[in-house]
Amino acid sequence: RTIDQYLAIWQAKTVRELNVAERKYQATGFNTTAVDAGGEAMYGDMGMIPNVDDKLAEACSISAEAKASWKTTRIAVLDGSRAACEWKTDKDSTAPGVFGGSAVPQIFRSDYVTQSNDSYWLSNPKAPLTGYSAIFGDEATDRSLRTRLGLDIVDKRLAGKDGFGAPKFDLVTVQETLFSDRHLGGEMVRDDLVAACRKSGNAKLAPACDALAKWDLKVNLDSRGAHLFHMFAEAGGLKFKVPFNPADPVHTPNTLDVGDPKVLAALEKAVDELAKLNIPLDAKLGDVQAETRNGERIPIHGGAGPEGVFNVITVENLEPQKGWTSIRHGSSWIMVVEFTDYGPISKGVLTYSQSSNPNSPFYSDETKLYSQKGWDDLNFTDAAVEKATVSRKTISQPAGK
Repeated sequence: RTIDQYLAIWQAKTVRELNVAERKYQATGFNTTAVDAGGEAMYGDMGMIPNVDDKLAEACSISAEAKASWKTTRIAVLDGSRAACEWKTDKDSTAPGVFGGSAVPQIFRSDYVTQSNDSYWLSNPKAPLTGYSAIFGDEATDRSLRTRLGLDIVDKRLAGKDGFGAPKFDLVTVQETLFSDRHLGGEMVRDDLVAACRKSGNAKLAPACDALAKWDLKVNLDSRGAHLFHMFAEAGGLKFKVPFNPADPVHTPNTLDVGDPKVLAALEKAVDELAKLNIPLDAKLGDVQAETRNGERIPIHGGAGPEGVFNVITVENLEPQKGWTSIRHGSSWIMVVEFTDYGPISKGVLTYSQSSNPNSPFYSDETKLYSQKGWDDLNFTDAAVEKATVSRKTISQPAGK
């Protein structure tokens, strides 16, 4: 099923054909976002999902634990003693007990669709997806800061208000926005945090106030103070005063709740931790956030998704004086594509590099390229592949075998 699914996906020439292919097999394990050369975009959660709607879950969740499971985690624990509580099957289900392809969240748009690891609800704020079973995800709830930043990036690019030139996207502006390394959490609260920090009169916090005030609100290699804000956020300092409003989901919640004692307590905890590690509060991010390959530190830009960074980098191994010496996960395969009159043009980078063998020359090549915000050409046409060919090897099977 999975092989057939992806063969069908690779043969699709429009998002409508792609949608038909995914409905036929329902074998995708992830959300799908796609766009075709005709300018139509599609989002869909097209995999095999247990066919449990809210009505069935409410009728067949018997125990308090089962009811709580559905309410809090959207995991159905149904009464197995009644046939009426079995998972349903739709006319177009490709297997018993799953939602049919026409019943899953999906949308076609002529402007854009997005997906940043939140539920389907706000793939496009102009047309929220609603009315689906909770098993697919939540609706009308606050979105992650990363999702909100992604939507803001698109809106500003379409309006030409991001400093990257005329409105709308092309290959270059997609690259620029992806690696602009904005930090929405910092943009939202940094000034209020600095003001509260200085107003507190806490002498221990004074250097932190100055470091954050000078931070460029980015997570570039030369951004100073970004690591301090990260540790402040991890300590629970991002407390908002204005609550989530489903009528304005891209901009709420907002406004740092400086009256909450947890805000400055988190900043103090961050300061204490960095002092213990002997790491300067105003260090450059590239000096304290790195991936180590064969003993070589490769500085890494990007930051934490929950804080509002689109270019996600999740760090681990915080060491004294060095900072974070390895990356757990985050931005991995990054690809940008533009449809032109002459066919697709595309660039990409594999942040983990092309080999896991420490003895390979490709063990850290792409990681270094990512560090420099570089890109590889992804050759599409036969002519481009031939032009870029470095070597050629022909493998044949001996006769009679």
